[in-house]
Amino acid sequence: LGELLIRAGKINRNDLLEAIDTQKNLKQRIGQIFVKMNLLSQEELSLFLMEQQGVDKINLKNFEVDFALVEKLGKDFCLKHRVIPIEFYRLNENLILRLVIQSTDTLLKLKRSARAKNLVIIPYVAEEMIQFEKVMRKIKDYDVMVLQ
Repeated sequence: LGELLIRAGKINRNDLLEAIDTQKNLKQRIGQIFVKMNLLSQEELSLFLMEQQGVDKINLKNFEVDFALVEKLGKDFCLKHRVIPIEFYRLNENLILRLVIQSTDTLLKLKRSARAKNLVIIPYVAEEMIQFEKVMRKIKDYDVMVLQ
């Protein structure tokens, strides 16, 4: 996790060494120590842990775009963040959004956006980028499809 955070520019080597020293005394997970040191928010920690563990892949070959869901999330939002919405539902008190992202690099940007701020995001990455691009083109051309 430390190396991932260094590569992302969230911490530096000295921060990591200080956190490791603190970890020896507190016997806590390193991520929680980064939060206590105010180097990360709890939300950022969750996203970096998700990236560290990897994001599930999804096959988009036979994927049908739910254009009502695209409209609900916002076509411009989908195009700007390069996301493909799969499902949106409420579970207890949480609003859950399952979507396909272009890469794990977009997760933090996505979570920082006002529209996605109060959502629990379950991300997937396309198995094949060419399929991702085909679906994104369908979303981009959606207005033209409606007029035809």
